[in-house]
Amino acid sequence: MENRPEWMSDPKVAGIEEYKLRFLNELAQGCQGKSQKELMAFMAAKMKQAKSEGISFSSSETRLLIQIIREHSSPGELKQIDELMKKAPFH
Repeated sequence: MENRPEWMSDPKVAGIEEYKLRFLNELAQGCQGKSQKELMAFMAAKMKQAKSEGISFSSSETRLLIQIIREHSSPGELKQIDELMKKAPFH
């Protein structure tokens, strides 16, 4: 079995489809270590992929996933999340 991040096993995300969780994990992993310019290009590509694959998240899924990921994040990861959320179109 693959090495899943702890947040993906949280019982609160049990109702979210596995393919959405995998996509989000790929997104989170891909963001690590990128400059702001690289991050924006990566995010644009991932959003294009999501659209082409029909992957979308409801508002309630988005809020829940952000909450769960924050609960399972280190202080450094929280800082990255906060920076990303400042640029997100859905606060």
